[in-house]
Amino acid sequence: MSRRMDNRFNPNKIVLDPYAKAIGRDLRWDDSLFGYKIGDPKIDLSFDTRDNAAFAPWALSWTMPSPGVMIMLRTHPGTRP
Repeated sequence: MSRRMDNRFNPNKIVLDPYAKAIGRDLRWDDSLFGYKIGDPKIDLSFDTRDNAAFAPWALSWTMPSPGVMIMLRTHPGTRP
């Protein structure tokens, strides 16, 4: 598979952390939330460059530890820290 076809990362999009402890605001649906252009003839192979920060929910996934507390990071299964 070519790199063009398998690279689906879009740096213009904010995504919700699946390990978030809380969600700070409700999702407000907007076409900019999708990584592709809605209505484009290439469907999901198109690329949307709009920033979606105004519509994406906030995630609380980090707190500062107390002094002397060891931090343990959780990684995605199958990856190494």
